[in-house]
This record gives sequence, structure tokens and C-alpha cells, in this order.
Amino acid sequence: MLGLSFGLAVPTVSAQGRDLPAVQLPAAFREMPLGAQAVPSPWWKGFEETALEDWLVAARKHQPARAALEARIKSLNQGWSSRAAEQNALLAEIERLDAHNEREVIEVVLELRSLEARHGLAERQRSLAAEALDLVRQRLGAGLASAADEHQMSGAAVRAEAMVARLARERMAAEGRLGGLAGAPQLQVPVQASSRMLMPLPLPAATPRALLARADVRAAALRPAGRDVSASELDAAYREALLRAVDEVEAAYAALQLAQKQKTLAEARVALAIRQSMNVRMQLEAGRAARGAMIEADLQTVDAQLQLQEAALLSLRALARLHFSLGQR
Repeated sequence: MLGLSFGLAVPTVSAQGRDLPAVQLPAAFREMPLGAQAVPSPWWKGFEETALEDWLVAARKHQPARAALEARIKSLNQGWSSRAAEQNALLAEIERLDAHNEREVIEVVLELRSLEARHGLAERQRSLAAEALDLVRQRLGAGLASAADEHQMSGAAVRAEAMVARLARERMAAEGRLGGLAGAPQLQVPVQASSRMLMPLPLPAATPRALLARADVRAAALRPAGRDVSASELDAAYREALLRAVDEVEAAYAALQLAQKQKTLAEARVALAIRQSMNVRMQLEAGRAARGAMIEADLQTVDAQLQLQEAALLSLRALARLHFSLGQR
């Protein structure tokens, strides 16, 4: 990850024929090592989610608030400077709504694909638990296991079955939320053949000036001055919008740091579980381990992979929020 130095202030910019004030930013903001790597444009194209663009377009069309703003723009007389200023502010507000809606769609899609990956792992866990229960019952019949052993494995099998059912319900709910956002209540999303949740994406490159691309900051800067709004009040609204943007970037970056640490720990647990599983498998092939030990090792691997998928989802959500908080789409 490459470091990128930030200036202490956003340079003075102009809007509506007037200069906006230079805004001092917190020192912590300039110290965030946001990567200067190339970012896919749009960044979510790295997921190769072929239908995502269609869902985003449908979601934009399915916004009553957006339709109302578009109707207001059409009613304006663009020949008057005040009306042109109002139109620019309304366009920025539409962009803000679109960005919010896009983030909602992308987060739902991330959750949906994460649930698919976890559902596949849970089915594997269910199969292993059923096999372990069968082995315990065989041992019980031969007098080599106790009723308590059978009770314990039976409980594990029931929990595995319940997890498969729960994840299937949650995926259906996520699919319903996506359909609601896209204005297609009966939307059916095909299950992906393989999960791309663990694919790394680069951090966004950014400078303080990049915050000026945020729709809410632009809307504050473009807000037309009326009889009841002074220039100083407009400047204050601009400062407030810019500092709010900084707060959101800092919060998103902190969340991403925490999520990445959790993902790294989860990756280490998966690697350890896989190594242990391979060792047990070699021992089994050499006749030095029982089948039950192999099943237990595989169950631990699957459990670690489930935790990794959950950590990956948190990381990607935080990454999405960081991109959107920087005004990047």
C-alpha cells in the first residue's frame, strides 16, 4: 500500500462566480495512506458482476425523489442566472441520491454473494456433520462410543442443517431487497458458480481536492443565494459539508483498517486449518489416524473458511463506503 501525503487545506475554489473559503482539514486526514494504485472505473467492475450495471440503472429509475428533482429541473427557466444556479444545485442533489442508491445496491449485491459462498460452505459442513454422526453411531453399536458422544454429534448435525436453512433464507431476503431497490419485486438472481468475495481490490487514490467531487459538497457549493441566505451562511454550509465528508472518509478508513486486520487473521486461521487437515489426511493414508479425525479436521477448515467469508464481506463493505465517501463511483 503506497502512502500519499495530504495537504492541510482544500484550496480555495469558485462556485457561482464567488470564491469559497479554504477549509482547514484535520491532521489525521492527511496521514491516511490511501493507495495511489489504479482503481477500476467504476471500481466494482473488478467483481465481474455482469448484471450489476442493469440493477444500478433500474435502481436510479426507481427513485421517486429523483423523478421529482428531474421534474423541477425541467420547470426552470435556464435563461435566468438564479434559475441556472438552482438547476446546478438540483443536479448535484440528483447525483447525491444516485451515489447513495448505488452504494445500497452494491452493498446488497456483496451481501448476496457472500451468503452464496457461505451457503456452499455450510452445505459442506452439513455433509461432514452427517458423516461424523454416522461414524459415532457405528462406534456406539460396537460399544466404542457413548450415548453422550452421539448426543453431541447429533446436536452438531442439527446446527449444521439449521445454518444451511438460515443462509438460504438470508440470501432470499437479500435478493428481495435488491429487487425492491431495482423496482423488480420478483427479481431472481442466478447463483454464481464461484465466489469472488476474496478478490483483493486496491484502495482509492485521493487528495483533499477529491472531496470536492462529492455530490453533497458540490450541492452546498452550488446552492443559489436567495434573499434570506447570505454569502456567509452559504460559506458555512460549504464548510460543514466538506468537514462532514472528511469525517465520513476517516470513519470508513478506520472501519476498513479493522476489517482488513480481521480478514488477515481469518486467512491465517484458514491456512493453519488446511495444513492440519493435510497432515491428518497423510496420517490417515498411512494408517495412523482414524476417519473421524479427518472429518474433524475438515470441519475445522470449513469453520475457518466461513469466518473468512464473513471477514471478507466486512472488508468489501468498508472499501465500498470509502470509495463513495471520497466521491468516487
